[in-house]
Amino acid sequence: IFNRNRFQNKYFGDDKGFLLVEEYISGEEFAVDIIWNDGLPKNKMISSRIHAKNTSMFPDYVYYYDCRLEDNMKEKIYSFAEAVGRMVGIKNGATHTEMREKNGVLYILENAVRPGGGGCMYYLHQFHSHQPYFKNYCKTMKGLSFEFNPFEKTSERYYFFMTYPNEKSGIVKEMSFDYLSLDKNIEIFSVDFLIKLGEKIIPSDISMRYTMFVYGAISASCKEEFEEKIEDVYNACTLEID
Repeated sequence: IFNRNRFQNKYFGDDKGFLLVEEYISGEEFAVDIIWNDGLPKNKMISSRIHAKNTSMFPDYVYYYDCRLEDNMKEKIYSFAEAVGRMVGIKNGATHTEMREKNGVLYILENAVRPGGGGCMYYLHQFHSHQPYFKNYCKTMKGLSFEFNPFEKTSERYYFFMTYPNEKSGIVKEMSFDYLSLDKNIEIFSVDFLIKLGEKIIPSDISMRYTMFVYGAISASCKEEFEEKIEDVYNACTLEID
């Protein structure tokens, strides 16, 4: 709908024919990544999602492994994502399916025939499951078979992938991550800077520029506590732009 409206505005110069969404599917959002091999869903990952605050332009903020997601809900999510994969006829490859739950019903938001986030989801889930997702994806793309391993390692921690939201444009003056500001319940595995000092960020009115990726795990008693601690991870990031 967004791209359809942009096309209308660019080529016709007015708002005639614009599409309007009257109902928003609210509720819990999930991203499901599956590696298919010979028509079978052999590696499966569920990422829960938190949207960024104080911005209308950066929906990618935090994806995380919900260690307290109930088994019956997992099966429901997996079954729905697998049905989408079979519908598109995939045999060997990957699907990335995004969905939301509203009033007990799951709705598909989108589906892509590729690894989620260019492989970021595989990297996230490797920390808690220790599954060789990248190797398995390469094997299936070559038409090779790999062993089916349906079991996740259990964990009492929330494993997360955070993208640092940035709407500013200009010259990058400073960027850093303050590990010492975090308490013992937060472990950071990796901080990747996707920009460098002195680089120019071009202004954009339609999308954001990825600047920092942070991977880690948080020990928390509930989802609400996890979301509070994610704010600490966000505050440990510094990005100054002139």
